[in-house]
Amino acid sequence: MNRACSQSLLRIAMLCLCITGSTVSPVIAATPPATPSSSPSFDCSRATGQAQQLVCADEQLATLDRELARLYTLAARSPQLSTKQRASLRAYQHGWIKGRNDCWKADDLRACVLDSYAMRIHELRRDYADARTDTADSLSRGPVYVTCDGSETGMAATFIHTEPQLACLESQGRFYTLPLAVSASGARYAANTGEGEVSFWSKGDEARVTLPGQAALNCRTGAAR
Repeated sequence: MNRACSQSLLRIAMLCLCITGSTVSPVIAATPPATPSSSPSFDCSRATGQAQQLVCADEQLATLDRELARLYTLAARSPQLSTKQRASLRAYQHGWIKGRNDCWKADDLRACVLDSYAMRIHELRRDYADARTDTADSLSRGPVYVTCDGSETGMAATFIHTEPQLACLESQGRFYTLPLAVSASGARYAANTGEGEVSFWSKGDEARVTLPGQAALNCRTGAAR
């Protein structure tokens, strides 16, 4: 996301939270499947609305859709879920689909759709242990939990292997989708928002986070989940 969540995404944020983790170096080094499909998980011949049609025409968004579908299937099939929990998961997913489809109202349709996918991927990995199961076609890692000096508020980040690679960062109820940026060492994700730059840099278990209007924070990352 090249800016903080738009008003359309705030509705999505009520359904899902995001941030994930693992040490970033292993995440960056992971290799995506060698021959990924360029199609999303749904039938594009039946796509309706601007958001679905955009996903069908955009390889990165189609890749995100397949990863989200993989995570949702793992979560929904979990033997640990009660009937009530499974129904709640299904209802949240339907709400997310509606929120994504409502991105046609946003100033930047693609940014809104991209943000909604990154947020939902993060939320599924964070809240459902079975969604963190690695399979041959896994494209996401995390969440990684982040603690920073001088801050009592924890953060989390999830990493997604699309082109470009993405990190979904959550801090104090705000969500940021950050593309991988150039870095002399370690891994750096950054984006300019309407309020200023947001960045997340990590090397080993050391991290540095910059949020809009705030000084950079020295942080540490927790074990990946």
